[in-house]
Amino acid sequence: MKLASFLLLCAGTALFGYLIADQGIASVLDAAAAAGWGVLVVALFHFVPMLGDTFAWLTMMSPSHRLGLPSAFRIRWIGESVNNLLPAAPVSGDLVRTRLAMFGGMSGPAAGASVTADLTFGALSQVVFSLLGVGALLYLGANFGNAIVAAISVGLVVVGALIGIFLVLQNFGLFRYLADRLVGVARGRAWLDLVGGAERMDGELTALYRRRGGVAWSLFWRLAAWLAGTGEIWLGMYFLGHPIGLIEAIMVESVIQAIRAAAFAIPGGLGVQEAGFVLLGSFIGIGPDISLALALIRRARELLFGVPGLIVWQIQEGHRILKRDRG
Repeated sequence: MKLASFLLLCAGTALFGYLIADQGIASVLDAAAAAGWGVLVVALFHFVPMLGDTFAWLTMMSPSHRLGLPSAFRIRWIGESVNNLLPAAPVSGDLVRTRLAMFGGMSGPAAGASVTADLTFGALSQVVFSLLGVGALLYLGANFGNAIVAAISVGLVVVGALIGIFLVLQNFGLFRYLADRLVGVARGRAWLDLVGGAERMDGELTALYRRRGGVAWSLFWRLAAWLAGTGEIWLGMYFLGHPIGLIEAIMVESVIQAIRAAAFAIPGGLGVQEAGFVLLGSFIGIGPDISLALALIRRARELLFGVPGLIVWQIQEGHRILKRDRG
């Protein structure tokens, strides 16, 4: 782990510890324990939004290079597990996803293009989902001042504009341009090979974006997955004995996801995500101990969902190495 990531992880851990200690460890754990087996239900429910994300990714694949649903779902599961549980760059899981898609039969450029497009539209749909959360905040009339709503809204619009620019650049040979710059610096045979790969990837992306139907369906499934994710918040609060409405669940989930994305430099958004739960809980009359219990349920879901994903990944890698060594 790089020093900066390690220091940020330490800061996030300290914030996490402070939030728990401030409310009392026993109080928070007692509140979380009230959920009982509901924690497992929340973890299992995560397969619903994951299925929507998988359909969104499948629509980003060329029909001639498309993976089967079980294979794509498994790869998506592994990629998310890597992103959530391993203290590395937040896109490490997507690099793993690209690699596994290649082992699944996709060409490198096709796999890279599908994952890049999926990430782009995932980010765009998240901006839309987060704006929906801002609308929910306004509808609920939370007493926190219009300045916060304005700041969140402006930030989301700026991020959306930047993502839009990135999307446009992808249609004008962005990866070939970046590869050319690298060649200009390195002047090595490996970078010349990269240019060829970048050119093919640009071609794949251009062809992909011309499939308007696929793009529309990808956005549809992504938004459906974001909305389905609110079920985890609703179920978590239900099992904690503090049920909330659908609008409240949408507000919490959408803004928490935005906070998690903004804290991408901190592995797992540790500490920041928990602080977000406490802040948002105060808007809808939920005490800090219950909000932190809900945050712990989210962390438990990441572990219950992610650890098996990492195990499956290592089993796959082990089988591949054994197969390669046997010739």
